[in-house]
Amino acid sequence: MLTSVQKVTRILTAVASGGSDPMPLFEIAQKTEINKATCSHIINTLMQEGFIVRISATKGYVLGPAAYCLSEFGRYGSDLISACRPVMQYLYKALGHCVVLAVIEGGAKYIIDYIDNGNIFPQKKKIRKDDIYRTATGRAILKNMSDGELREIWEKYGSPSEMEWGEIISFDDLLHYRDELDEGVPVITRRVCDDHIDLAYAVPIKRGLKCLGAIGIAIKICKNDENAFMLENDKKIKKLLIKGSGIINERCNEQI
Repeated sequence: MLTSVQKVTRILTAVASGGSDPMPLFEIAQKTEINKATCSHIINTLMQEGFIVRISATKGYVLGPAAYCLSEFGRYGSDLISACRPVMQYLYKALGHCVVLAVIEGGAKYIIDYIDNGNIFPQKKKIRKDDIYRTATGRAILKNMSDGELREIWEKYGSPSEMEWGEIISFDDLLHYRDELDEGVPVITRRVCDDHIDLAYAVPIKRGLKCLGAIGIAIKICKNDENAFMLENDKKIKKLLIKGSGIINERCNEQI
């Protein structure tokens, strides 16, 4: 009799064998020799943790970002990363601050690539689970979600805490945020910490009308330096980020 761990590993192995092609539930059950009800239960748990992503009810499942965290060589979303990497390198060289690429899968946000000198991300781990509400990249993606997609996020996480996003108390507040934010203007977040300020800018990445993710700049500055920093860098960061996202969007559309 298979143990719970064996069932999980069999299911992950089966889904992985399909590569980027989704595998329906009945096929997973056949490959693993586990009944469909048990497969469905385990898959739902793996989806909640980001190890499996459901493409659709009919097409089935593929590995999610969390599965690639298990290997330092895993490269989730390789097409998107290849389209973004040159721009990310340019932004890092021009601005000198951490550049991140984020997506949302299964209702969870993941940073799938970043360039940093260790100031923001001290650990060398390419795929990282991250916050949706608090971060600029998370909000940039939320800005481009439909009512139904936003509802799924709201039902999964509830309202953000006051520390995460004090302005959003109800679901209507979230809808209002999405509808009022100007298109083409970077999302900016600012968080005051004990000895520094976390500042972030982000813009969505799109293929046509579909939002694929977001690219952002993460900055850690001393409190006393904030005003001088903003005067010198705010316009430059916004300009380069908007320009960079435009180049990425063109590349993404060329991949269609």
